[in-house]
Amino acid sequence: MTKFCSCIIPFHNEHKTIIPVLEEISKVKLFHKIICVNDGSTDSSPNLVKKFFPEVVLINLKKNSGKTNAVKKGLELVNSEFVLLIDADLKNLKSEEISRTILKMKNSSNVDMIILKRLNSSFHIKLFRANTVLSGERIIKADDLGNILKKNIHGYLLEFAINEYMIKNNKKVFWTPSSAVNSFRAKKWGIKKSIKTNLNMLIAFSKYPGLKNLIIQSLTFAKNRI
Repeated sequence: MTKFCSCIIPFHNEHKTIIPVLEEISKVKLFHKIICVNDGSTDSSPNLVKKFFPEVVLINLKKNSGKTNAVKKGLELVNSEFVLLIDADLKNLKSEEISRTILKMKNSSNVDMIILKRLNSSFHIKLFRANTVLSGERIIKADDLGNILKKNIHGYLLEFAINEYMIKNNKKVFWTPSSAVNSFRAKKWGIKKSIKTNLNMLIAFSKYPGLKNLIIQSLTFAKNRI
């Protein structure tokens, strides 16, 4: 019998947030497998995962190669129909919201992806619907994710690539509410690194998916709630 859903959590130096995230995720009894991918961390986060959550599948990558590659490595161990992607730096993650999302997907045969929309995001994030379009929390068919990851995707562009694939293939995508929010980069990395990261993200977004696709995604993608 095919298992329904697994969870992939990529992380890099998230010793402050990975355990609270896993505490909530482990309360969800609907997962076939929870996979954490250590993307070349140099802090204590992989040891914490191994110590406090021995039941979690832990993949250790020697070098930091980015979220997309970490997800790709995690997907290699997935043998379920669907995958839930979760960021490791979240605050206020709610296990009951995760469970409801999985059940919505399980009970909806005509849905290809559900995005967990971050309702508590700041105003400027909501203004361009980035709390939906760029949300790292989404449940997607494992086969679709595999096809997306065959492309040459780098850096911060995984969510854009997923969106583009869904649009081009006329997939049915909906959103559902989420209380989770990302940790502030300035607190996590410091002001200088945070500014540098934000600039790199803007440069990446300007090159791909391109201004036209960016506008299309912001205005029209995943507009309906499930």
